[in-house]
Amino acid sequence: MRLRPCDGCSLRRIKCDKRSLEMGCLNCETHGVPCTNNRIRKRSGPKRIHRKTRERILGMSKTAKIETEYLSEVPIETNGNTEQSKLSLEDLLPYLQIYQTWYYCVWPVVSIAHLVSKLMTKVDPMYILACSLAAATSTQVSFLSSNKNVTNLPASNKPSVEYANEAKRVRELFGYRENPTPDTLLASFFLYVHYTNQEQGAKQAIMHLRDAISVCQILRLDSMETYQEKYPAETHKLRKIYYTLVVSERYVCFEKGIPIVLKATIPFPSLNDEEYPELLEGFTELIKVFSTPGEDFFDQITNKIHTYDRASQKKWILKIQEKLTGIQMSDQINDTQKLNIVLTQAWLQSLVWLIAKESNLLGSTEQTCLSVSFPLQIAQAYLTRVENIPIFAFESNGPGASHKLLELANCLAYSLLKQPSQAGLDVLQYLFQSISNKMHNKLPMAMYNRIDPLAVHPDVHGDL
Repeated sequence: MRLRPCDGCSLRRIKCDKRSLEMGCLNCETHGVPCTNNRIRKRSGPKRIHRKTRERILGMSKTAKIETEYLSEVPIETNGNTEQSKLSLEDLLPYLQIYQTWYYCVWPVVSIAHLVSKLMTKVDPMYILACSLAAATSTQVSFLSSNKNVTNLPASNKPSVEYANEAKRVRELFGYRENPTPDTLLASFFLYVHYTNQEQGAKQAIMHLRDAISVCQILRLDSMETYQEKYPAETHKLRKIYYTLVVSERYVCFEKGIPIVLKATIPFPSLNDEEYPELLEGFTELIKVFSTPGEDFFDQITNKIHTYDRASQKKWILKIQEKLTGIQMSDQINDTQKLNIVLTQAWLQSLVWLIAKESNLLGSTEQTCLSVSFPLQIAQAYLTRVENIPIFAFESNGPGASHKLLELANCLAYSLLKQPSQAGLDVLQYLFQSISNKMHNKLPMAMYNRIDPLAVHPDVHGDL
């Protein structure tokens, strides 16, 4: 006999995995609420969450049972030792709320309601995760030219490094290496997000990302068998975590030349299992974009070795470009996600074109993607698709957006040296100006300085 959804899942209109009258469902357990079945039977509502319902849930996550006493008033028990926490709930909560409102769509892996409920009971892993998440969110907010879109910033204005240092301090006391869990994995991941955007933080960032990937492998999140005996809600969360690492690792592969370890071998997260499906849709589309080239593409980026013969290499490139060109996305995706998807698509197309150039495959008049002028088409298509997207969306994606945009400009600059055109120079100058406006972000300056003469003084340039 199939049980009807519990009261909590029915109110939120989400899938309930309650299997018996005696046991509660995983959703209620995760959010720390009673799993009851006391309501009078009514007509079921729509599967997708309504705007007002979402606002109600967000309001609950911000206000329900949230006290602002200092966590330091109650000691944290760690391996038999008593240590005081250095950050209060007042310090953490504003950044957790900002994450829920603005950055959950970028990294949809943490339930703030669940995290805060556990913080109230002073659970070490949750405090570590909250500190690392606050560090990452604080860093992202620092890239915004205006904070008018972001409310409830903390009054203390502590630097992001203070949150990161606290996360690292407590996790050493907790012995996180002896107790790998999805939460310790996420703590390492958000420390990666924090340090990858800090000056002199690149090595630490890679170490934290590798740490998260190692925990992922220890937990066997890359194996289909891992998910067979788990509840649907837990399976969904773990898949989101896995693909967050897949996307991040593939970007770092290009940026730092680090070989990839994780493969897109398990099913993508499903919108049907998501608490906020309208926020997850862009994330799943981004996964598809990063998964399109396949592992061979990233191996070539890392090793700079093209192992295919000329005919096979050409066929491989044509196949990837066809897939990337054919990617479509829903109009319902928000601006931050849309910008990331469109820019990532154009960025990957540019990288594939550069591989074609290095393989001496350019010059074909039959295949547009092998023409010398293809980078101009990529850039023009990108600018057309983002012309109505606000600057806030670009800044919300952090320095990575500037890096990808610089690669578009780099690709176009190579093209213009072979086939100069005024239209191409106009687009290059526009891209370069957009990048120059964000010079406070970390950028590969060698590439920037190489393009600068052509973009600023098109009549005077050397070899790229």
